Amino acid sequence: MKDQLWLLVTAIACALVAWAFWRYLDSDAIVALMMLALVSAVPDNLRLRRKLRENRQRD
Repeated sequence: MKDQLWLLVTAIACALVAWAFWRYLDSDAIVALMMLALVSAVPDNLRLRRKLRENRQRD
């Protein structure tokens, strides 16, 4: 019962955050999502480049 209650509270909190995101950012929400995607892709790209460089040195 306690887990179900926490799950419900978490779902309500996520719904409120999603509502506030779209409500207050309005047309800038797409820009915010694109920036988030770009910022998260840069470190991943750097990590993959480093791994590729290490693999090339081994061969």
